[in-house]
Amino acid sequence: MNQNKNDLLFHELVGMDLEEISRAYGLNPDLNKSKARLTNVASRMVESVKDEVERLRMESGKPELSIRTINLTEKGRPKELMSLDTIDFLEWVEKPWEESQVYRRFKETVFVLLTFRTDKQGRTIFIGDKLWSMSEKELEGSVKRFWRQVKETTEEGIVITPIQQKSKVVMKNNLPKQDENRILHAKTKASNAADLCSLPDGRAITKQGYWFNASYISDLVKDLHGRKTTIRTKKEGSRTSLEAGQVAAIQSDLIEDGYAIEDFVDIIRQTVPSYDKQRLTAADAELLGYRVDDQLAVRLRYPNSTAYLEQLIFSNDYVRTEQHRVLRTDMAGRLLKNLERHARLILLDKGFYITDRCLSRAGVSEKDISDYREKIESYVAKDEFFTLASLRKDGFTHPLEEIGFEDLFYESILLRVGVLKSLRIGKSNVFIKSLKKPGAHSFMEWLMGKAGILSIEELQSRASALLAIEMAEDDLITIVNRSNHHYSREFEKVYSSHDAYLDSIYE
Repeated sequence: MNQNKNDLLFHELVGMDLEEISRAYGLNPDLNKSKARLTNVASRMVESVKDEVERLRMESGKPELSIRTINLTEKGRPKELMSLDTIDFLEWVEKPWEESQVYRRFKETVFVLLTFRTDKQGRTIFIGDKLWSMSEKELEGSVKRFWRQVKETTEEGIVITPIQQKSKVVMKNNLPKQDENRILHAKTKASNAADLCSLPDGRAITKQGYWFNASYISDLVKDLHGRKTTIRTKKEGSRTSLEAGQVAAIQSDLIEDGYAIEDFVDIIRQTVPSYDKQRLTAADAELLGYRVDDQLAVRLRYPNSTAYLEQLIFSNDYVRTEQHRVLRTDMAGRLLKNLERHARLILLDKGFYITDRCLSRAGVSEKDISDYREKIESYVAKDEFFTLASLRKDGFTHPLEEIGFEDLFYESILLRVGVLKSLRIGKSNVFIKSLKKPGAHSFMEWLMGKAGILSIEELQSRASALLAIEMAEDDLITIVNRSNHHYSREFEKVYSSHDAYLDSIYE
């Protein structure tokens, strides 16, 4: 391990607990309770010394600097593993070692490790920071062996095995585990079972990442853990600052089961004008009958914000985010996306969803939705672009189409991870059966065919004939300019390349 100097950035914070550090950097500790609480604090810490961080990066000679947080137990083991990057399996098998994702990550990056330790009393104490980069020996040794094993396993075909675990089925695979490499292992980075990525053989797998082993993380910061750290703060419970009369007045204004945290504070401020988000405590919220996190305040009868959001989402057949401020928070956005991946919600329009309950009453099941996609995957030719309109024009039919939903419903099914990929052109989604996500250049090559020069009108005519859509001139020019083709405003023509354009001028 190539270990560098310790305590370069935050020596004055060593021994302070997370709550006091949060306050020092303008974060309310009672609202910073999520899994990302260390990351939230670390971001504020680093922002305060960004010039010094940039200086350290330049001195390291590395083009990239990555800030990572580590939280240890009292025995020096990490409470959580450290993820690095999501594995791009297509790139992993195509590129040689020195062009690979994992090689570049460690060759080009210096890490700042902000290290905490949580004791038996639940206090999370900052114990130091250190600058670290991986040694050439480790990179060319254990890391390269890990890269080769993932590459060979992927080329041979990853074995995915369903395992029944109590009430759910877990998909296991034969990618390298912690006991197979000293430094790295592969592990899911998916937010849920529906968060998938494509494999080179056309199958889908839950998103995988490469992670540092727990023992390796311990070794990275064993010097910080091993030294004596004097704790300079005391953990205090959350206190209320509201008076009984104020509580009664505020409660009369709180009529909803849940609020965006800013709206919750605004209601309190109607009674206590000096109140602000920084002053809000869990004790204040509980006195008012709510529990709070960084984004929402929900009534105590809900165990957490997610339970409240799910109740709100599934209380009706349709969901419009514009109707509820809480549904426009980042937390709700992530939940909506996850529910969509699980097919519990189907997107009909921007911010407008239909629930699985409504679909069930219409006789539509997840099996029907999967069958619709599979039938299209079998129907279309590989590497040929298509739209829903062109499929129907070509004669494709399916019982699900007879329900008559808007095209956004059917497109949302095709947008799920799998062998079908999409390209957005103006207001239209264009699809293709391919392992790689299409780009502007591949689309233009397909649309141009063997023609070296075409007018805009000719391209629009081709789009209409092949894709059954009317492509606006501006949208077409935009996609041309994003490709390696060349558009001449003077001649209103598209050329296969800039060189082809120059050749046509000087002929």
